[in-house]
Amino acid sequence: MLTLTRLGLAALGIGGILLAGHADAAFLYWSKIQVKTGTEAKCMQLAAGVAGQNLQGVKKSALEVAGTRNGVYVAITCVGRGGGQNAIGVIMAIGDNGPATIAARDLIADKLSKTQFID
Repeated sequence: MLTLTRLGLAALGIGGILLAGHADAAFLYWSKIQVKTGTEAKCMQLAAGVAGQNLQGVKKSALEVAGTRNGVYVAITCVGRGGGQNAIGVIMAIGDNGPATIAARDLIADKLSKTQFID
């Protein structure tokens, strides 16, 4: 239940960005993917690594890892599912250019779905 609450708060945070000040974003796309780890905390570590290599101005909080790519704001959050299941990564992208927004979302989703820890 707590993870669903965190996901809802992340979505509200993005909604707040859309409503705050001069937000002119016309496109909002999101995706959910299975990541190659079981815990939410490790998923967030993977998300931070992917963001650090592919986004600019990366910021981290307990709820998300976020940054920009080609003028698109991209936020990543994770949801642990327990029971031996892999965690779910949720990627949300907001931007003024539809194709650029889709491309940023798809790039991050692809990278996060393929990233894993090496033991």
